[in-house]
Formats: sequence, C-alpha cells, structure tokens
Amino acid sequence: MIIYKPQDVEILEKELEANWPNIRKAREFTLKGKKVLEEILNIVLSSLHVVIPYDEINVIVFGSLARKEFTSGSDIDWTLLVDGKANPQHLNIAQAFKKELENKEIEGLKVKGPTAGGTFGGLAFSHDIIHNIGGNDDTNKNTTQRILLLLESSPIGPCHGDNNAHERVIQGVLNRYIIEDRPATTGEKKVPRFLLNDIVRYWRTMAVDFGHKRRQREWKGSALRTVKLRMSRKLIYVSGMLACFACAMDESLNHEDSSNIVDYLSQILKQSPLDIISSIVLSHDRHEQLYLSIKAVMDNYDNFLQIIDDEQKRRCLDGLLPDELNSNPIYQESKLICEGFERGLEGIFFEENGTELFSLVKKYGVF
Repeated sequence: MIIYKPQDVEILEKELEANWPNIRKAREFTLKGKKVLEEILNIVLSSLHVVIPYDEINVIVFGSLARKEFTSGSDIDWTLLVDGKANPQHLNIAQAFKKELENKEIEGLKVKGPTAGGTFGGLAFSHDIIHNIGGNDDTNKNTTQRILLLLESSPIGPCHGDNNAHERVIQGVLNRYIIEDRPATTGEKKVPRFLLNDIVRYWRTMAVDFGHKRRQREWKGSALRTVKLRMSRKLIYVSGMLACFACAMDESLNHEDSSNIVDYLSQILKQSPLDIISSIVLSHDRHEQLYLSIKAVMDNYDNFLQIIDDEQKRRCLDGLLPDELNSNPIYQESKLICEGFERGLEGIFFEENGTELFSLVKKYGVF
C-alpha cells in the first residue's frame, strides 16, 4: 500500500492548488519564536556556567510552537527534560529560563509563558515518563507530558544528533509501547494497539478534563477553549492515530523486528501534526474523495489560525459567556470552521477514499 515518505504542508498545498496563508504565516513566526528561545537558553547556560553535559538535558517546547502554528496569541509551553544524573543545577536552569522568558518579546509582542501551576514551565524526568505508563503512578500530568512528547514536541538549543535527551526519551517511550505490544511484532501487519490505546486515552481524558476545568473556572474563557479543543487539540489526536494506522498500511515495514516499528514511528512523529496528515495523504494515489476531505481539513484549519491570530476575535471568544454564544457572530464563525474541519476528518476516516483508514477505524477505533 503506502511507502511512508516525510512530506509537508507546502507540498500538499501545491498538489491541491490551494492557498493557506495563515498556515504559512504561523510557520514563519514559529521559526522566529524558536530563535528567541535559543537566545534565551544560551544566555541562561552562560550566566550559570553550566557544567551539565548538554546531551543530558533539553528545553522542550510543546503546543503551537512545536506544531509550527505559533501566532501572536500563543503561549510558550516548555519543559526542561532531564535524562541524566540528578543535579541541583537542573532547577536553577529552569528557574533562570522562566525568568529570562518573562522579559522577552517576539516582533514587539510580549512572550507569554505557560499557565502557573500547570503541566509546563518546570522539570520533567525521563524515568517517570518512560516507566509510569498506566497504573496508579501515571498521573494526568505524566500522561500529558508523555503523549505530547510524542505528538507535539520540539527541542530547543544544542542537540548532538540522535544523542540528546529528547530523542532518547522518545525512543525509550516507543520501545515501551512496541516491545511490550507483542502482537504488533509477530510479523503480521497490525496497528500498535498499546500505543493507540494510550493516545485515545489521552484524548478522552483531555475532553473530560475540559469539562472539569470549565466548571471550575465558571465558564470563563470556555468559548475559546472549546474552539481549540475541536481544532488544535483534536489535530494532535488525529496525527497520533494516523501514525499508528500507518504501521498497518505500509507494506515496506517489517513487523518481525520491533526496532523497525520503533524507528518507523519515530520518523513519522518527528513531523508536525499537519505534516503527518499531509504525508499520509500524499503517500496514497490521488483519490477524489480523499483530496476533497483533506482540502476541507486544511482550509478550515487555515481559517482557524486566522481567528486565533486576530487579537480582537481572540479576546472576544475568551470573554464570551454561555448565554452569548448563539448570538455572537465570531463564535458562530468559529463554530462553522470547527464543523467544516470535522466533516473533512469524517471524509478521511469514515469514507471509502482509496485508503485503508475506514477499515482500520472500524477494527481499532472503538473496541
């Protein structure tokens, strides 16, 4: 069937003769944002005279910056990932990075760090991420760090090829999922169910937590978070499913050796979610239904980024109360974008479109 080849949104845009200016703009702004963070990290490491080997720590960014969707309204979600000996300087680095970040601007826009007391903005340790998969010690925070590390993370600063904390931890996590998922390594082409189940679990947990936070915050900001849940958060989930399904669709993949599957998934997951979707679609023969569906997905995602990048519209959504939703034109516009995005996804996953995705969803999507 498919032979996976990493390709990106720009190639798909040309193939479809489409125009996604907001996706291109966000990708350009992402490069500028990462450059600023690299400058901050260099300042921090120099000022602290750090003697820790660079290959033991990485500053990792998540969210829109890792997805190549950075806009004027984006927060910078980051973590200092540690894969080495415990060292008191780890906390010093994280605290100094956080402080330095507060004083920076990107093209005149003040940088916004992660939400206080949340999942990001501190330390994350490889032992917990790799070993606590499932069970009582696998907290929401640990699950979030692990799945987002796979699906939307990018290292900042010095990385020595594959010998860096970010790459090693991802390989360690994938080894846990694949080596222990014995049916996936019997030679028969199958979806890595252990990994897929955890991606599904993360998506469902995120949706349930959304309801909890909405109540705790008395619906403040819920309109904006609803739109993000239905668009960018769902995109993460979709890219994870596609990565798992690709393992069953690609005839070039040798399932008898688990290391092949780990390397294959690692290659896919190095891409951004939008690039993963583009690569999967472009790896198949052109099919009218598939191309109509992916164009709907990308067109609406481009429109979503335009709204998120518009300060006035973003503030409007953030301040809406529940009884204002039906009458607010910006929310109604956003709702139509979400619905168009979801219809496109339905065409990719639930229609006969020249791929095996429909049969894979029926086999693995629920039971």
